[in-house]
Amino acid sequence: MTAQDHIYRDPKKRLVDFAFDHAVAEVFPDMIRRSVPAYETVVPLTALLAARHLAGARPENLAGPAPPPDPAPFPERTEPPGRALSQERVASQRHATSLQQTTSLEWAASSPDSGENSSAAGVELDSVGPVFDLGCSLGATTLALLHLLEDKPCRIVAVDNSQPMLDRAVRLVEDERVEFRLQDIRETDVSGADVIFMNYVLQFLPPAERLRLLTRLRKQMVPGGLLLLSEKIDFAGAGDQAFFDATHLAFKRANGYSELEVSGKRNALENVMIVDTEETHVERLHSAGFATVRTWFRCLNWASFLAWA
Repeated sequence: MTAQDHIYRDPKKRLVDFAFDHAVAEVFPDMIRRSVPAYETVVPLTALLAARHLAGARPENLAGPAPPPDPAPFPERTEPPGRALSQERVASQRHATSLQQTTSLEWAASSPDSGENSSAAGVELDSVGPVFDLGCSLGATTLALLHLLEDKPCRIVAVDNSQPMLDRAVRLVEDERVEFRLQDIRETDVSGADVIFMNYVLQFLPPAERLRLLTRLRKQMVPGGLLLLSEKIDFAGAGDQAFFDATHLAFKRANGYSELEVSGKRNALENVMIVDTEETHVERLHSAGFATVRTWFRCLNWASFLAWA
């Protein structure tokens, strides 16, 4: 049974920057599902995209032009008096919706009974890897990929700089095909990587170091290798930013977080998690040398990217 996240019910936590310590590792599955919209969708689909890539699936226009741009952002406007939803009104309604979901770790560890072929989307594999899971936390994406590959040979290197997170990951992912490393991902050699996962990790690195890291990863990957990146995103327009920020906060309240908890975690992350726009991510991936970049998923102010070397 996953422990429930009550870390920021303590007002003293408001004074401390966020860290992936023992307390966070203990409640991490509950924390991330209640904080990151569609997390349980992104993790298994990331693994599915990786499995299909390892089996040889590629877009036909791999080096072709990007799809047409998204429609124009929401126009900024001022709501007439009485029409804007206050935080108090949203908070008063938060118990009306109960978002009871299964954590991605629990999903990945369970075997479906539908009788359908779940291995690598039905594609046969001779061998797999190497795959690098950079910033692996508790190993949810690694576990989801292993679930799809079943007993097929592969090599996955799961890296994190938090000892408490790795200690739990090792207990959750018992598979000799996985090598866990306690290491700063900026120092990880990924030479020969065919797939790299980076789920919600780049945003915790200093912005000045992000392009340097991505450029090195691109150079060390095999030609045509795939980087799967998921991040929280900012918006260029102030109207969009305010709308999606408010909606994300409402999502947390709907998942049972109090105003104190929402505010406490936001303060703790303020100096730790620096967020970029979707356009910045795409431009930086191209600057790092990735030939083709696509946004494959977006939910509120969270996005996922595919980048082929």
